[in-house]
Amino acid sequence: MNTTYTQHKMENGDQIFATLVCNGTTIVNVMQNNFSSMEDVMRYVMTKAGIFGGLARVKVRNASQGWSTDMMVSSPHRRMLAC
Repeated sequence: MNTTYTQHKMENGDQIFATLVCNGTTIVNVMQNNFSSMEDVMRYVMTKAGIFGGLARVKVRNASQGWSTDMMVSSPHRRMLAC
């Protein structure tokens, strides 16, 4: 997975909401407070997503810091049917 992360502040203990949506289908929906960086969030979301085909949108919201961000990711895996 290659992506550029935003420079939003995140600390361990912040309430993080993350969603991965592919072709209108929610694949992962996470609410946790044990992430210390955006890399941790993305690694967790992509691990939970497993194999999906095509582009997906990941929305991350830090309720503790008051920010949210969207980013597009692509799966290196191909299936007969996308998401």
